[in-house]
Amino acid sequence: MSKSLNFQQDNILPLIIKTSIPLILASTVTMIVQLANITFMGNVSATDIYIRSLYTPFAFLTISFTEAFQISNQVIIARLKGDEQYESIRKNIINFVFLSLIFSVLLAAVVYVSAPFIASYYQIPADISDLFISFLRTMFLVNSLVILSMVLTSALRGYGHVNISVILNIIYALLNILLVYYFAFPLEQGVMSIVYSNLISSIITSLATIIVLYKNKILLFKRKYLKYYKRSILFLKNIGLPISLSYLIIFISNFFFNKIVAPFGSEAVSGFGVAYTIQTFVIVPAIAIGSSLGIIMNSNIGGGIKYFSRVFNSYKTGVKFTISFYFTLTISIYIFQQSIVETMLENQTSINYASDFITIVAPSYLLMGVVLMTITTLEQINKGVTALILNAVYFAVITSMGWYLTRLFNDLTYFYWTFFTVSLFGIFCVIFTWKLLKKEYGST
Repeated sequence: MSKSLNFQQDNILPLIIKTSIPLILASTVTMIVQLANITFMGNVSATDIYIRSLYTPFAFLTISFTEAFQISNQVIIARLKGDEQYESIRKNIINFVFLSLIFSVLLAAVVYVSAPFIASYYQIPADISDLFISFLRTMFLVNSLVILSMVLTSALRGYGHVNISVILNIIYALLNILLVYYFAFPLEQGVMSIVYSNLISSIITSLATIIVLYKNKILLFKRKYLKYYKRSILFLKNIGLPISLSYLIIFISNFFFNKIVAPFGSEAVSGFGVAYTIQTFVIVPAIAIGSSLGIIMNSNIGGGIKYFSRVFNSYKTGVKFTISFYFTLTISIYIFQQSIVETMLENQTSINYASDFITIVAPSYLLMGVVLMTITTLEQINKGVTALILNAVYFAVITSMGWYLTRLFNDLTYFYWTFFTVSLFGIFCVIFTWKLLKKEYGST
């Protein structure tokens, strides 16, 4: 049996490093999958990269479900382990497996019915509309298995087996990349290559994770664990629902982002889609650090009042760690952004649109990283409503001001400058959270 971390006794900074670095690595590899998919599609045909770019906002819809389930599962397991309730952990995992499958299949059904109307809304050319509809429908059906695999690996993280969870995520990502390449080029399956690779990768990863959970006696297949567990629903409601709504806000915002960019042509849509994917790649480490803080803080919350001082100290240390990490990352992205964009796109007009976005927005990534780490932390310590409000304000301002300015001046760079300006005001979010956690946990 592998040794799990002691979140209540080990030094905080080494704990953050030991949990966040593997999560950053796993998240980075996962984002490399997305970048690889876009790069492959960009080198297959203009049609394939166009369809994949249109799918970008819907990826956030899937993420909203994935994060709601895996973070809720991770949080409750961390708290149950802190309270040494091992029987309840096994019941919880089984409950989350069934809940994730039920809700994701229902989502796939809704998307299946809505797909033709979505294609009409985007005014997709008739000759590729059927391909877009098929891709959207099958992606969401397969995503139910992807969500399942993420729920299972989150159980390992919540229990303290962070490294094993990361290894499994990396295996999933690398297998996904190889399969997309194989289906896209030798087999010439175009954008549907992403669907086939997700299907195979998620099945293999799920089976491997179940074996690891069973061998570590975290999951046992006994009838008594198949019973309804009320706390699973409670945590899904109090933690998962606000997280899901936050990502739904991102989905809706990205839906409108594409509408803001669309009047400037398909090259602009492709360029913005690639640039925004790069930005998503940049912010993933912040989410990973926030997730690692969530594991540490929840374990100490579950341990009772004697561990509360470690909750606030974890956040303080996390802020410092995030600033150090993003200082280096921001400079690197700014210096190498042109090379990254040119690797992912062939059309020069699309390259120009993507480069403009990165050039304008990249300097704000340092602050954006700390803000997103903070929001992720709030989501995972039962303060999801606060995080939801902060997300809603952020995206509402970008969407409304970006729409107004681009229509007024007929210049897409005004939309990009809106991203930059709004990000600067994120410092108030960090100050607010610092005071909130200090009041609630810092005085014990």
